[in-house]
Amino acid sequence: MRRLQIAIIGKWRGSAAGGAGSSATAGRSTVWLLMKLWQLLILVCFAAPIGGSFASAQHANVGIGGFALALTVGLVMGAGCSWAMWITHKIVVINVRRRPGWEHSLPQHEWYFRTFYLAKIVWIVFAGFLGAWLSSVLLRLVF
Repeated sequence: MRRLQIAIIGKWRGSAAGGAGSSATAGRSTVWLLMKLWQLLILVCFAAPIGGSFASAQHANVGIGGFALALTVGLVMGAGCSWAMWITHKIVVINVRRRPGWEHSLPQHEWYFRTFYLAKIVWIVFAGFLGAWLSSVLLRLVF
């Protein structure tokens, strides 16, 4: 993780409008990159239940109405799971930044971010399974 941050900071320092070697510009670009990655993970979390619900509708061999129900279930589950991920992210980041000495401890940064990314990946997999399971249950009840 540290090597990636150094490579990214080095790349952005050379091409930033603030001039070569501007640490403020490098810090902003690193934060920008991490925010885009977290937003991408939230988008994947939104799409995972939709994919799972479509897979269960295809497995159940239902018609257009079944796929419409699966899409509805997937959209609702995707919105709920991605919203929960976003809120959890805000709460965790705010609480971690309040810790004393947070700015000066690189090993703590790496440990927190690795654990946080792993938790997000586990949540995305859970959201996909939840969308598939709920869609499958509703398709069995309705069709």
